[in-house]
Amino acid sequence: GVIENFAKINILHTLTDGTKVDVTNQYNIKTITGTLEVLKRDITIKTGSSTKTYDGINLTDEFYEITNGTLVEGHHINILSSSKIKNVGTCTNELEIQILDKDNNDVTSNYNITFDLGTLEILARHITIKTNTSSKVYDDQIYFDEAYEITVGTLGNNHKINVISKTEILNVSSVDNVLDLFISGGENTSGSSVSMRAAQTEGAIRYFLQSPIR
Repeated sequence: GVIENFAKINILHTLTDGTKVDVTNQYNIKTITGTLEVLKRDITIKTGSSTKTYDGINLTDEFYEITNGTLVEGHHINILSSSKIKNVGTCTNELEIQILDKDNNDVTSNYNITFDLGTLEILARHITIKTNTSSKVYDDQIYFDEAYEITVGTLGNNHKINVISKTEILNVSSVDNVLDLFISGGENTSGSSVSMRAAQTEGAIRYFLQSPIR
């Protein structure tokens, strides 16, 4: 833009003839003021891209590179904030930056900055849950089995599995032991199964008649 902070300098013009005699007073001099302008320096900054499996911890990436243009010698970039993501999904990796000169003065406004934004992505954590297989002799009581085990993968730190509903049987039969599970814990106090992809392998529960006593 046009220079705003400047020092006013009075320039004295002296006209001389061929013999170096001052003839300035022989002229009526009119001065027309010109303009000095400093244009913004163009740079393009590309931010980093990162991916990880869900672990309940924020993902950030403060990597960047200048892909077009350069900083003035002695200038450097200071990162003020960066994007973060915790749960399964994606977001653009935005960096808030300032450009400082060698004396740490903020000169960001002297740059025209274009961002080429990377991506942050959290992938679902895969686990396999096997429900229990069990049986008992018919006794006219509702029978269920909430036992299970994780056979593939692990839960995140401080996470736990809650059984929301279960398979129940009363009469003699054999059915798949299906459990409705809910994963909670960590900072997500409301609980969520969104960040876990649970492949459930069903066991079975069996109710049978006791053989007659002979």
